[in-house]
Amino acid sequence: PYVLIIKKEAHDEEKEKLIFVGDVKVQRDRRYKLNDGQVEISNLRRNDAGPYKCRLESQPPLEVVHTLEIQYAPTINAITQGEQRVHKGDSVRLECQAEGNPTPSIKWSRKEGRLPSGAMEEE
Repeated sequence: PYVLIIKKEAHDEEKEKLIFVGDVKVQRDRRYKLNDGQVEISNLRRNDAGPYKCRLESQPPLEVVHTLEIQYAPTINAITQGEQRVHKGDSVRLECQAEGNPTPSIKWSRKEGRLPSGAMEEE
């Protein structure tokens, strides 16, 4: 019986990428190694996250799925930056996006302290 090591694509659960067939690597990525039935991935990247399936081509076929979660430090992307000049009575939208794993919470404050009562906070 053959053992297949498969990575499911994070953006498309139906799409699978074959990594090993038996002990033969079919991916060109040198970071993947098969060692005594275990897959080793060196120099992990964000897109390495996701489900990995080990399938034994036997009768009946057997499989086990491991899900790899990659943690990484948050980064912030200020959509609106610098000084915003508006007229009294107008509205303004200040946007900020953050990315990380675990997902960071975004909190706003004013230079002089807290936002007025009732202001929104996004977790």
